[in-house]
Amino acid sequence: MPRYHVDVGDGFPDDAVIPVGKMYLRLTYHAQNSAKREKYLKPGERSLNVPSCITVSQSEVFEYDPTDGGGCGKICVRQSYDSTRDIIYAILLDGSIGDPRNTYTVKTVWVNSCDDTHDTLRTEQYVS
Repeated sequence: MPRYHVDVGDGFPDDAVIPVGKMYLRLTYHAQNSAKREKYLKPGERSLNVPSCITVSQSEVFEYDPTDGGGCGKICVRQSYDSTRDIIYAILLDGSIGDPRNTYTVKTVWVNSCDDTHDTLRTEQYVS
């Protein structure tokens, strides 16, 4: 199945349907557990503070998978979390159909350092 990254090849296809704007979030069990993973936390933190609603701009979406392995599709969004970290959401494109609140499922969540330039990006995993 094709996966696209904004920094690989031509980026996203012209016909990509990428939701932006206000999104209400529901976390999977996996996402809830990921938010508590010790490697992502600072001393004294018990969990990442994952909001129930975010506003997404096109420039924050860095990965697009129209089928997520045969399913409903997925985007990955990177937003500022605090002064040293960004939070990344893997969001399933299962929301907004018949849902006036634009509720989407967060498959998983993690943080990266703000200065991470993704030198380890495995470009062979994406359409180029």
